[in-house]
Amino acid sequence: MMKYFLAATTALLAVLAACNTSSREKPATLKITVQDSFYRKLEGFIGNMPVTMDLTKDDSVLTGSYYYDRIGMPLAIRGEISQDGNFSFFEYNEQQEETGRFTGHFSSDSTVEGTWWATVKNDKSLPFKLSTVTKGVATFTYETRFRENCKHANIRRENSSHKKLFFYDTLCTTLTLDLLHVTALTAAASEKINTDISRLFCGAGIGESTPRTIEELLQTVNDVEEGEGYELSIGATPVTNDKNILCIAISQDSYGYGAAHPLSQTHYYNFDIRTGKQLSLDEILAPGYKAKLDQAGRKIFFETHSPEGWFISKEDFSLPNNFAITPGGLLFLFNQYEIGPYAMGMPEVFIPYKNISDLINAQSMIGIWKRN
Repeated sequence: MMKYFLAATTALLAVLAACNTSSREKPATLKITVQDSFYRKLEGFIGNMPVTMDLTKDDSVLTGSYYYDRIGMPLAIRGEISQDGNFSFFEYNEQQEETGRFTGHFSSDSTVEGTWWATVKNDKSLPFKLSTVTKGVATFTYETRFRENCKHANIRRENSSHKKLFFYDTLCTTLTLDLLHVTALTAAASEKINTDISRLFCGAGIGESTPRTIEELLQTVNDVEEGEGYELSIGATPVTNDKNILCIAISQDSYGYGAAHPLSQTHYYNFDIRTGKQLSLDEILAPGYKAKLDQAGRKIFFETHSPEGWFISKEDFSLPNNFAITPGGLLFLFNQYEIGPYAMGMPEVFIPYKNISDLINAQSMIGIWKRN
């Protein structure tokens, strides 16, 4: 499942370069046995700069995000970990450019350490050390479910229009679900959040009706007509897991056979892990916020994106209701075709809290969070 601003990353690299300490990468010695899969919430330092990281391991793959506490804007991370516990993963900006690299190892079951390298300046590096934290955060387990229907595959394969496609010999209808199970602060909150996630997965399926359960969703692969088919993947990943606030991204990637290109969608959902309640903009911002919030978003959007090629003008610009609460601000995401053609992708707008401090409801979780 994330992409963030190049400008903030570039400025940050300049600070890191000024704080550079000369070091050489050394091979790590494994101290512990690393689990096949896990989620870790980590806090610590890169050099002398405090950072917070969400790290997920699935087999040998590492994914997640991290942010510098003084900025609060997450950077996506992706990489691998070897069987001996050594790892290497990269950080990416909004344009999906590599801006940094982490190499290191687990020095204990709850601690990772190693070296951070600036990708754009390969001679610049800083040590890092991060430890697991549990206060005010949720924990997760993961489950993958898969179902396929190949009943009509041979019929589609014989259709000459498909023979030009490189995958024409594998035309089964498939559904992959990467499920996320949340353990919140209470059993009731956990049940409510997991029920909502299951319902949102079912709503992301393909078909005229909405399945009521995950098992019913998996059965929808059998509903395709002769000569039709698709590949569909639905997954959930944590975006924010801080100070009793949990944001989950539910992403859908699909390809209908015969379509010009695949389609992707991502929607954010924000929860209070003490109660399981979903959080809306109306609850975290002061009454009458809409016009000023759109104005702040408009300014950032047209400063960071080309003004040409969109379905909207500056005068018509309005933020979507698809937002993530992050430590440093609100992240808004437009899905494909929402405000531009397919080639324009899925543009984001990140609005730092400092830009909208007068719009934050002082009694909301964000208001209390920012005061503390």
